[in-house]
Amino acid sequence: MVSTPALKGFIYSVAEAGSTAKVNYDSTDTVYDVYYKAPLIETLQKPVTRTIYYVYVDGNTEGKPALPKPNQQTVNFTETIEINPFDGSIKSEWSPKTEAFKTVPTPLLSGFYPDQESIQGKEITHNDSDDEFVVRYAAPLVNVKETKDVHQTIYYVYADGQTAGRPELPPTDEQVLQFEHTVVRNPWNNTLFRVPIFGVLHKSLRYCRPPRLRDLSRTYYKQVVGMTLLTIVMIWNSPSNIHP
Repeated sequence: MVSTPALKGFIYSVAEAGSTAKVNYDSTDTVYDVYYKAPLIETLQKPVTRTIYYVYVDGNTEGKPALPKPNQQTVNFTETIEINPFDGSIKSEWSPKTEAFKTVPTPLLSGFYPDQESIQGKEITHNDSDDEFVVRYAAPLVNVKETKDVHQTIYYVYADGQTAGRPELPPTDEQVLQFEHTVVRNPWNNTLFRVPIFGVLHKSLRYCRPPRLRDLSRTYYKQVVGMTLLTIVMIWNSPSNIHP
């Protein structure tokens, strides 16, 4: 038996030709014909598509930035089918064998935040089906009325604690300044987008000039508690208690 030589682009009728029978001088000549034919070729296309849609979570687009257009990626796979012209058997091969969708970062929309920062890439084959993703945008969660109070309190007292026969002490002076800020939070996980900053960073407390009491001098004692309370105690001393 003789193996049939291959011819590129053609298919032979038999893989081997000839005989294994024994022959002698009385044997007759034998002839074997091996036929070559081009195969029947068919091709099929299969596209696999991934589409990303961008929407507002509340479905309302009026007065808002225009949404990004859908992002679409398509990969075409080609199947080459080869049909044997002698026995009708079929061979099939796909090209490419694998492909991949690229990672797509989510476009930014001013004042709105997406539920996904990107759609990740993915390796696919001809066996995969079309895929769809939806990225949703929402406005941030805003707390407008977070406040913080800063107090200043001034007390007026006699150094020796005695008030009998002396001028009436001034009433306690108290001032309160209130600061307000806006906190912006991620609408999807409630985390802070940024550290809150008070809208007005500085305010001035009203200056209070201590009143004079006859024949008494003033000394000042200040005490600060935390960041929100300033206490000032003004003490009057009689002349005999004044040190040089």
